[in-house]
Amino acid sequence: MGSSVLVTRNDPDTGLSNGDVGVVVAGSEAPVVAFEVAGELRLLRAAQLPEVLPLAAMTIHRAQGSQYQAVSIVLPGEESPLLTRELLYTAVTRAEQRVELIGTRHAVLAAVCSPAARASGLLSADAWRASTG
Repeated sequence: MGSSVLVTRNDPDTGLSNGDVGVVVAGSEAPVVAFEVAGELRLLRAAQLPEVLPLAAMTIHRAQGSQYQAVSIVLPGEESPLLTRELLYTAVTRAEQRVELIGTRHAVLAAVCSPAARASGLLSADAWRASTG
């Protein structure tokens, strides 16, 4: 009891969506998992659930589009190419009430000062002209 699970596939039958988080609230033989769906508490037997994974933490990418009361964000070192303003913004805006940042002051500053560089694989017009002679 008390373990969290992460839904990994939309399921119209239960109303659960990819990214929803539930908590095991009863049973070892036939576990029951509690979810908040459209503002209402739903209790579902484990056998009714779509694909789920045990959840201890999730990536910012996985959390995108979801909201949580409280969010803890573990920042990588300040030299990490993953540390961008957009990623930090996405992480912080997942929280409705409380955000806990775990990292150095330098990592936060690096994120705030580093916009994401898109790696589309396309050349700019100037680079294309230069490459074609």
